[in-house]
Amino acid sequence: MTVGKVKGFKVTNSRRTKLVGIAAKSLKELLAKSCEKFDVRFYFQKKSISIHKIRIVIERLMRVGNYLNLGIAQHVSKFVQKFFDHNIKEKLRQLNRIVNAGEEEDDKTGVSSRDEDPDWFTGLETNARTKEAFMFKRSQERIRGYLYKSRSDIRKSPPYESDEHIRFIIESIFSEK
Repeated sequence: MTVGKVKGFKVTNSRRTKLVGIAAKSLKELLAKSCEKFDVRFYFQKKSISIHKIRIVIERLMRVGNYLNLGIAQHVSKFVQKFFDHNIKEKLRQLNRIVNAGEEEDDKTGVSSRDEDPDWFTGLETNARTKEAFMFKRSQERIRGYLYKSRSDIRKSPPYESDEHIRFIIESIFSEK
């Protein structure tokens, strides 16, 4: 989140018993000031949870939120708010375990072949040897399906059925490769 100019935010503690106003230009500044106001750094240092890791998770969520429909984002924010309403310490411990476990696992996003990541191909009926080849074939099938559906809908339309000139033009376009 980069606002550019100072913007006001209302921030509460996990129990919603204390509400403070904070002015910030960026998410980083908002987090820093919020942690300072609520003395959160002490808790995270004591519990060995890195503020940096939490910032990364929040920034990723914000980036995802930017791509989502506003209504969905509002629904997700309500869900996240409800999630953190009760038992905040236990949930933070779980998040810490998840974040730390993610660092220990093998990162298979960079591998491509069936030999390197056989789990990715489990349940797929394909003879593709790489993830990219599989995705390329699936996208071609999807686009081809859209084309056939569009052709069918156009051929059922009233202008196509009633006007021979329009029908000739459309059929000549369909016959081009």
